[in-house]
Amino acid sequence: MKQNPTWQKPWLMRVRRALAASLNRWNRATGWPLQPLAQRLFLLTLLPFYVGRLGLGQGLMTFYRFLLGENGFVIDRSERDPGLMIREDSADAWEFQQVFILQEYRRLAGRHDVRVIIDAGASVGFSSIYLAELYPHAFIYALEADEISFQAMQRNTRHYPNIKPIQAALAQEDGVWERDSSVPTITVSSLMEQYRIPCVDILKMQIKATEARMFETPSCHAWLGSVRVLAMALHPSLDSDAEHPVLEALQSYEFTVRSSGGNLILDFSPAADAAGLKTPQRRFS
Repeated sequence: MKQNPTWQKPWLMRVRRALAASLNRWNRATGWPLQPLAQRLFLLTLLPFYVGRLGLGQGLMTFYRFLLGENGFVIDRSERDPGLMIREDSADAWEFQQVFILQEYRRLAGRHDVRVIIDAGASVGFSSIYLAELYPHAFIYALEADEISFQAMQRNTRHYPNIKPIQAALAQEDGVWERDSSVPTITVSSLMEQYRIPCVDILKMQIKATEARMFETPSCHAWLGSVRVLAMALHPSLDSDAEHPVLEALQSYEFTVRSSGGNLILDFSPAADAAGLKTPQRRFS
């Protein structure tokens, strides 16, 4: 049996997490909340990116509103998606910044023959829109469990006919998830069967720290072999827990691993092997 792969966080991610931990310790020890100040100082360094991504006028206006902590306004990012809504009392501003300004999914770009994308945990649709613009000929199944976020996603993606919003939670088994309301759960295999999907070119999972549950049962192997690229949120336990279900499930597969923002990008495609990108260490690049 193969040994579990060794994971190494990229240095920038380690620095960010160490800084966040230091700020939290400072807050607890002194009662002085330095974290909001640090976040605003970090935001100041992103002004050129806001202007570069959104243009001078919209970039300055959006940056100013985010800097002041405003919510409840509309961003006209492009002619194709006028009116992306930043809701009141939500994480929409942070998600917008991660997806469109910092472009945390940029390492998913440049792939060939991308036809099917599953965006699990699509929230208000920003990641689905980003992927739809990367691959305009791909069809995107955007799953979101939360009713309010799902309604916002429907509104934000209304100009993208290749995005199909689905109110459901991706899970390790089909059923119903009881929260404030009943939400259907669906497995990757059932989703592929229902929509007659032979292969998933990109599977993106951002499902509120429950990604590991997708790998806890042997049923994950029914769909892992049909996924070319897997993008999933990186959580600290992947470094510290040698018996982590993700590592256990993936130890028999060959793939490359890269990081992009706070995500792991696992490439199972034969093209990576042909290009000499696969390594037995499966370390970050």
